[in-house]
Amino acid sequence: MLIRSSRIKPTKLKSGEVHRGPICVKAGERPIEIRSDAEEPATIDAGDGPGIIISDRGEVRLRNLRIVGSGRQHNQACGVRIEVSAKRQYRNILIDGLDISGFGEHGILIHSTAESGGFKNIRVTNVVSHHNGRSGITIGTDAYPATPHEDIYVGGCAAYCNPGIPGQKTHTGSGIAIDGFRRGTIEYCEAYENGALCDATESGGPVGIWAYNCDQALLQFNKSHHNHSNNQADGGGFDLDGGTTNSVMRYNVSWGNDGYGFQLWDFFWGEFRNNRVHHNISLMDCLRWRNFGAFVVFGRVINAEFYRNIADLSADSPAVEIERREGAGLRFSENVYLATGNSQPFSITDSPGVGLEAIGEVFRRDAGALDPAIPDVLNATDFRDLYRYARRGSGLSSAEPSRALAGRNKSSSST
Repeated sequence: MLIRSSRIKPTKLKSGEVHRGPICVKAGERPIEIRSDAEEPATIDAGDGPGIIISDRGEVRLRNLRIVGSGRQHNQACGVRIEVSAKRQYRNILIDGLDISGFGEHGILIHSTAESGGFKNIRVTNVVSHHNGRSGITIGTDAYPATPHEDIYVGGCAAYCNPGIPGQKTHTGSGIAIDGFRRGTIEYCEAYENGALCDATESGGPVGIWAYNCDQALLQFNKSHHNHSNNQADGGGFDLDGGTTNSVMRYNVSWGNDGYGFQLWDFFWGEFRNNRVHHNISLMDCLRWRNFGAFVVFGRVINAEFYRNIADLSADSPAVEIERREGAGLRFSENVYLATGNSQPFSITDSPGVGLEAIGEVFRRDAGALDPAIPDVLNATDFRDLYRYARRGSGLSSAEPSRALAGRNKSSSST
């Protein structure tokens, strides 16, 4: 189906019916909307090809659709690919209520191939992207360092069972990844069981939820668990990676990942400064790669801080791993580490950087497990209550935290 231009009237697909893909939308200026005509989603059957392709266009709305490929081992395309190659900025890409599966590449890819071309106001909400090859949801650019996109919001989405593609040079198999932007938020999302087939030979591995090459990223109130890697790299829960500035990870829960819970990683290209990691919880991460810590710092990291986080450590994994750090200014303050086995507070290697501080840290052995209800907590007040319980060392294995959290509303906080 080829849509050359769109009127204001949306393109409605018959609810509950199967429509043959792909839908291709060429460059144009008029707004376009593709959606089901009733509550039950229409299905776009892409077979071995792409589901929806949109090129060099803004004012795009995709709503309430099910998009299926023939399976990641047969299909070699994306479920939704929205791309800009022109040297201009398009506005308003809105995707809501899609279920995307069975594609060999990305479930959703929103991408710029031109350094000065991108999108402003990208919103991806209530999307489920699963059983795809390369990733669940990716928003990015070919250019680095560059931020051609502005104002990204990813909320209420799930990315799972996107295992990656074996035999690739660079990482595949992330759940949700965004890069190349100024001002971007990922919140109330969940990523799990991603990355198992990634054996990349010339890069790191996949991550559940992460951002890089960006300014003012905010990752909050998300869950990332049981993510994997097969190349002894990454496989972690959350990451702010190379070229990230003025960004925050807060009120997230990470558990059962092959690698770390939370990472700040600079790959020595561009700036990496003024990033904060606070009020997060890591539960038994580093299940496969025990050399990682619950928290990891690498490279030229400048003016960063980890504070008031909780880590329930896997046996023998360190609380914090710092490697090849060359930056100035790194503070750990008032974090709580619950240790088992031979776990140690810090593992530091080849790190000549200056200004490392540890203030008011709590490292406790044989403290008991954190309450199993903790992964269900997505409220700022709840996180603070759990932090207080963990810090004072009481009630960690009792029902007391669960009783304290009972009946709370799951709402965000501005602090």
